[in-house]
Amino acid sequence: MVSIIIGEGTVESGDFTSIDWSGGSYYLKTDIDPDGGNNYGITGTSQLLSVPYALHAKSAETISGTITETQTIADVAALGNSVNTQLKDVSDPTDVQDAATKGYVDLLEAKIVSIENMLIDAGIYTVTDIDGNVYKTVRIGNQVWMAENLKTSRYNDGTAIPLATDETEWGSVTTPGYCWYDNESATYGPTYGALYNGYTVEVSNLCPAGWHVPAYNDRAFLSDYLGGDVVAGGKLKEAGTVHRATPNTDATNETGFTGLPGGGRYETGMFGSLGMFGARWISADAGSAVEEHRFLKYNMSDLSLGSGYTNYGLSIRCIKD
Repeated sequence: MVSIIIGEGTVESGDFTSIDWSGGSYYLKTDIDPDGGNNYGITGTSQLLSVPYALHAKSAETISGTITETQTIADVAALGNSVNTQLKDVSDPTDVQDAATKGYVDLLEAKIVSIENMLIDAGIYTVTDIDGNVYKTVRIGNQVWMAENLKTSRYNDGTAIPLATDETEWGSVTTPGYCWYDNESATYGPTYGALYNGYTVEVSNLCPAGWHVPAYNDRAFLSDYLGGDVVAGGKLKEAGTVHRATPNTDATNETGFTGLPGGGRYETGMFGSLGMFGARWISADAGSAVEEHRFLKYNMSDLSLGSGYTNYGLSIRCIKD
């Protein structure tokens, strides 16, 4: 048996360090030559190629110092920060290159949540959709709701929601779509928001990031917290008759939800019931059919649960994750 480390020893042109590896392709052939006659070939001729693993890499020669398996990120990374020091694994980062510990990030996140909660409880916390529309919010129990109807024309990844104005188109479409009441965005959009079909709700990123279309369980918790469906509607409806038809039964808006009667668009493509009721989609995420929605009616104090065609156009109120 013969054992040799290739590259050690001498050859006619010297060892491997004298080879200009950029000059072309190189090949390896192994022979045993006991008498100088080259009469024992061990292998055929093979081209020397790059390998997926090596004990030494040429590029590693550019790294200064000794690298061991136990070194920290500060030992290995030689990125200079604003004071020309190395990257630091620190709990209180001071420079843009600095790393932060998980404990520091968790504490920072807790502070952000605390500030959000203070703003929500003070009634000044807002959320902005991808179109730049800004919405007031309100806390009801341990839920945080938008206090205005959704107006976005795009999903939160920037994908456009098709605007459907034609009656026939609205009734026959089986894909997401939205519209404005009576196709008058300037007249009705600022107050009542947009109307969305059920196919739009089936896409999970309709609301701003960190928010979602309320699921059946969200609606159930809201109703239970307010004392049940029989009385919950009055506590959620905007009081008075500026936007809602008389008598606006038992409307107090004591929650600050300010439910508005934005009407809807029927599966025929016709608009109706503005000022009479406001219906809002319930997401199917919690096991409910997407066709389900909840009503706030002008002549009742309850929070009604309804069902209908996916081609209905209804309002949406988002809830915070």
